[in-house]
Amino acid sequence: PNWPCLRGSDGKPLTIKVLFMDKAFVTSNPAAMAKVKSMGKTYVAGDTCDDPAKAVPECFVFENWNGGWIGSYMNQVLKDLGVNVVALTKANFSSATKAASPASAFTRCVWEVKFGNVDLCVGDFWETPERRNLTTFTTPIDSDTFTLYTTRNPKAIVADFDPAMFMAIFLPFDNAVWLLFAIFIVAAAVVLRIVEGPTDPTEKRVIFAPILHHLNDSSKAKWAIQTFDDVLEGIWAGVMAFLGGEDDFLTTAKKWPGRIICVGLGVFVFVHVNTYT
Repeated sequence: PNWPCLRGSDGKPLTIKVLFMDKAFVTSNPAAMAKVKSMGKTYVAGDTCDDPAKAVPECFVFENWNGGWIGSYMNQVLKDLGVNVVALTKANFSSATKAASPASAFTRCVWEVKFGNVDLCVGDFWETPERRNLTTFTTPIDSDTFTLYTTRNPKAIVADFDPAMFMAIFLPFDNAVWLLFAIFIVAAAVVLRIVEGPTDPTEKRVIFAPILHHLNDSSKAKWAIQTFDDVLEGIWAGVMAFLGGEDDFLTTAKKWPGRIICVGLGVFVFVHVNTYT
């Protein structure tokens, strides 16, 4: 294919310097391996071609870097681009990059690109933030998956049944919020009964109806018991509304002040439940 951007002003293919990171099964040089073997020596990936004292001429021939899953792929890509490739290895690292990255050869290669000593590094690079800040990377063609295994810690094992689990339902809110909820329900029940007035003591739902039936209508005890019963009914209605139940007490307020209180209670329950979920 014709790649105008990879040709000089004279129309000839550009020459680019490519540094190959020698690694078994990733980026390898079968020709250099065969050469070293024919010399009666052992080829060591990541050492032989990367050491100026051990490297053979085959280490610096682009066409020879066609082994490994990345090497074979990039070898074909560079051939398709039609550029002249000068093959380099870690034996060609400059002294400047050693000071920049003494620990990682991969980061050091990225620095070589940053300094303009190399046009392209070929290998299985991790695109770390540090390296990304130095130069651009190609689109990833593969990714690594890491799995961490550890020994079993008996102390960390949760029992099959733990009573403390029952308290987990209260975790979304702290104690102060739950206390506020309880105070609001009780206050709403008291105010609503004051506004709406006492209920009919003969109503079936009144808790203390049997007792009230035997008391004199004008007695203070009857009034106190009925008032207390009304407040309990209001609390029951508010709690049932909060828990998603139904109580017609909340929908049958006869006076507008009572209805406003019921609306306020409904809004409070709505906000509370939606915040919880």
